[in-house]
Parts: sequence; structure tokens; C-alpha cells
Amino acid sequence: MSLDDPACQPVGIPCSASVPGLAIALYLGQEVQPLKTFPVEVITQGPVVDAVEIEFTMDGMDMGLARFRLRLQPNGTWRGQALLPVCTTGSREWRAEVSTHRSSQIFQASFHFSASH
Repeated sequence: MSLDDPACQPVGIPCSASVPGLAIALYLGQEVQPLKTFPVEVITQGPVVDAVEIEFTMDGMDMGLARFRLRLQPNGTWRGQALLPVCTTGSREWRAEVSTHRSSQIFQASFHFSASH
């Protein structure tokens, strides 16, 4: 697993992380708010991957299952829509875990971001 640059939050701008043999860039759209769908885009560089999923979690909290499968686009990017649950404590700090699948290999990268209220 690779962690992103903590200074880069993938809301409104793409952020990248590298794992051995693969680079992953994540873009979450212009604004991310709980209970509102937002676009997710992943670009991979390296070997061709067969599937891409994204899961949203919070450190130290059980936010339920928030995992979404992205679809391959004709231009080679992976896109989909996501929806975050509401955190009852008011926390806005999320982690987006991108998993790419290729044959029997899984590559993962983790990106931190803050959601809007």
C-alpha cells in the first residue's frame, strides 16, 4: 500500500500516489459533501488493470460500507459516482482507498481529504 502526499487533497485537483510498478491518480470532483453524490475518477499509469474500486473510511470510526466500483472509460480512465455517509461526531476527515486489480494482483493507494459540510 502507498500513502499519498498528505499536502494534496484530491477534492478539486488530482493527487497521485505510487506503488511498485504502478502510479495511481485520484480526482474527487470540485466538492465532496456527505449524502450528495460526487464524481470519482482514477487514472493509472503502468500495467493495464482489470478493475478499480474505491472505499471511503474514517480513522478509528466504523462508517459502514462505502465501497464503489468504477467503470473503465474509452479514454482509459476509470470513473464512477460515490456517496459519503454522515458522521454523527461531525468529523470531516476521510481516507479514500483505491484498489486496482490485475490478474491475481491487487495494488492499493490511500488518499486523505476533508469533506465539506
